[in-house]
Amino acid sequence: MFLFKILFIVLISYVIGGYSTADILRLINGVCPNQLDNICICPSCGKQIPGENQIPIYSYIKNKGKCKNCDMPIPKISFILEIVIPFSIIIIAAINNFAASTFVFAFIFYQMLKAIIIIIFKKQNNSFCKRFIISLGYNSIIFISLFFIVNMIEWIGILFL
Repeated sequence: MFLFKILFIVLISYVIGGYSTADILRLINGVCPNQLDNICICPSCGKQIPGENQIPIYSYIKNKGKCKNCDMPIPKISFILEIVIPFSIIIIAAINNFAASTFVFAFIFYQMLKAIIIIIFKKQNNSFCKRFIISLGYNSIIFISLFFIVNMIEWIGILFL
C-alpha cells in the first residue's frame, strides 16, 4: 500500500507540474485562469496545443522546446516549472513520509513559488488581484481534494491490512 501511495504522489506531482505551468503562465500573460477549461494555447501563435503535446517535460523535449504549429520557442520558464514543481512536491512528500499532509505543504510551497515568479515576470494591469484570487480558489480545491484522496488511500490501507 505504501508503494502505491508513493507512485500515486509521484504521478500526481507530475500532473501538478503541468497544471501549474499553465496556471502561472496564464496569470503572467493576463489571462483569467479557468481550470475547468483545459485548453492550452501557444503563447506565440495562439493556436490550441493538442493533448499529446501537453505532457509535461516529455512534450517539451520531444518538440525540442518549440510549438508544433508555428515552430516558435516555448518559454524556458515552462520547462523549468515542469521540472521544479514535481520534484519539489516529491521532496516535500519524502520529508513528510508520503503522508496526506504533503499536499498541504505542497499547496503552500506552490502558492509562494507562484507569487515569486509572478512578481518577477508579471506585466502589471488592474484585474490581476481578481485573477490571482480565482487561481487561488481553484488551487485550493485541487490540493484539498488530493489531501482527501491520499487520506482515503491511507484509510483503505489500514482497513485491509
